[in-house]
Amino acid sequence: MHRAMQDEVRRPVPERTLAALARVGRRVRRIRVVRAIACACLVVAAFAAGSFAADYVLRLPAGARAIFLLGAVGGLAAVGVRRLVPALRAGTREDEARAVERAQPEFQELLISAVQLSGRDSLAARYVSGTLVEDVIRRAESRAEAIAPARVAPAREAASITAGAIAALAALAIGAALRPDLARIWLARDVGLASVPWPKRVSLRIVEPAGTAVRIARGDDLGVVVEIERGSPPAVEIVAEFPEGTAVESMARLGESTYRKVFANVTSSFSFRVEADDDRSGWIEVEALVRPRIESIAILCRYPPYTGIPPTDPAQPIPHGHVKAPVGTEVAWTARANLPLASARFLFFPEGRADASIDEPVAIGEGGTLAGRFTVATSGAYSFALVSESGFSHGEPVRYRVDAVPDAAPVARILQPGANEEVTARAQVAVEAAFSDDYGVVSARLSWEIIRDDGAQAKAGAIPLAGFESGARTAKAESAIDVGSLGAVAGSGLRYFAEAEDAGKNVGRSEVYRLTVVSPEDLYRLAQDLLVQVREELKETGRLQDRILSDGQELMRTTGRNPRLTEEDAGALVRARIDQRKVSDRLDRAGRTLERILDKLRSNRVGELDEIAWIQGIASEVRALGADRSPEIDRRLAAIRERIPSESVPPSELAGVSALQKALRDEIRDIVERLEGWGDLATILRRIRDLISIEREVQQGTLDLLRR
Repeated sequence: MHRAMQDEVRRPVPERTLAALARVGRRVRRIRVVRAIACACLVVAAFAAGSFAADYVLRLPAGARAIFLLGAVGGLAAVGVRRLVPALRAGTREDEARAVERAQPEFQELLISAVQLSGRDSLAARYVSGTLVEDVIRRAESRAEAIAPARVAPAREAASITAGAIAALAALAIGAALRPDLARIWLARDVGLASVPWPKRVSLRIVEPAGTAVRIARGDDLGVVVEIERGSPPAVEIVAEFPEGTAVESMARLGESTYRKVFANVTSSFSFRVEADDDRSGWIEVEALVRPRIESIAILCRYPPYTGIPPTDPAQPIPHGHVKAPVGTEVAWTARANLPLASARFLFFPEGRADASIDEPVAIGEGGTLAGRFTVATSGAYSFALVSESGFSHGEPVRYRVDAVPDAAPVARILQPGANEEVTARAQVAVEAAFSDDYGVVSARLSWEIIRDDGAQAKAGAIPLAGFESGARTAKAESAIDVGSLGAVAGSGLRYFAEAEDAGKNVGRSEVYRLTVVSPEDLYRLAQDLLVQVREELKETGRLQDRILSDGQELMRTTGRNPRLTEEDAGALVRARIDQRKVSDRLDRAGRTLERILDKLRSNRVGELDEIAWIQGIASEVRALGADRSPEIDRRLAAIRERIPSESVPPSELAGVSALQKALRDEIRDIVERLEGWGDLATILRRIRDLISIEREVQQGTLDLLRR
């Protein structure tokens, strides 16, 4: 026992080895503490970044944020329990020696042996000789300087995780420095779990409609225009609450930051709001109201007396509101609105003007009836500005058309003679006039004025025209102008025109015609000139009839060998008919000219009776040729032409037509020869008359000289 105690006293202690191992232990604890702190920082950074991102994007409720916070606390607790607490606890020398042996296997368990054998309570040392123990300790001491703490606990592991933690914390610090407002909100929301709102990424503004309560008419469209003032939302949606349910629709993009949605044909009230990313508007209430409007209208018209139109029967009023009436018509209207009214105004807009010339209040009668009156003065439109008891008005009320029909002046026309004429002072000019008016002609007259040869007016007057019923819408009247009795002389002129007046004092005037007053001799010469024109016209007509006859005879020669007329021959007959009608027209024109000559001679009392009778005979013959003989030839040709396609018409039937054509030609030639002979005689007589007139003038001049 005493020896054992001596051995224990003499057992050497590896001081340098223990000191080196102590340094290793301290380094290991420092590195573990640093790593534990770095891990705790990473947990904090992960919590800060994750909770910020999730809450900023998703706007997490308080419960979700509390879960994030509890997760962070749990992570820190785990780091403290699993890393920090063990790192702060000091290890044994044997643990440190084992750590060195693992890091530096070249010691070959020398250090662990030295530590174990040098311990006071070492059981192994009791059974090992002291010499061996001393040898082990001596060798461990000799190699204590070789213990490398940096190899046992390298700093690179702690450095990498620490660098990551520092980078994460630096990023958070930079973000907080850039947006301290967001950092404060995050601390309040995600750490303090306060109900502080995040700032919005998007800011929207509803441009149309204005206000939070909108009233529109049922059936109208409602346009919603939204402007994005901040941010770029991926979509802008409108949420509408209808009586039948909720609808969510995307708004159409119009420009860089403008969106639009149209609710078409709104028939019921609803509400809506607009959402864009994290911003949303308040609810806007839309009230669909029925516009106040005229539901029925009745019109009664009292027409001006001059029209003669009876007033509208009260039992059958005009139901559509539009008025077409003569100027001066009194219009009485009654109307009924579809809603109870707070106020009503009557407005009249003259044609071509945007502002109302009449704007007056209308009294609202029992049952919401309206009544008023106006006088038709000009064309335009009228409408009603209605306001319902709910304060709703009609933006574009119906306009009722008013067509003011002016009382046009009567229309007057001269039917006979209807042309400028040359007359003598002895003439009695027959005049026939026609009149018409919308509401009736009251009176008519034939106005005249005598114009001297220098163009000045010498005298004027009017001849009343009668023979028609006053108030007739159409009428005719006849009269005569006695040129001499009015004071017109040779060399002057007489202008005349018809005038008609209606009940509205409107006067209508016909075209103005002129009667040129000439001497009887001059008028006789004019008549002779017209007869020469007729003669020349008849000469030309005779030549045309002769050519028609020649063409017909040529057709008879060419078809004489054929048993029947062909379609080609039918074409020749069509051409013959066209020329024959020209003959008829010319004969008719010549007959009318001869009638004019007769009228001129008779009305002016010029010419001998035998001359007038002779011209009358010529005129009768010419009219007979134009009205009977020439049309008969045309009818014969037409009958043959129509039979050719269906019958066998022999060419011999053309002989009868040719005989009629020859007879007509000969009669025209005979009339021309008589006109030429009469013309030569008339010329001689006219010259004799001129000589007699000159002789009388010379005799009168001689007598005047003798008297002086």
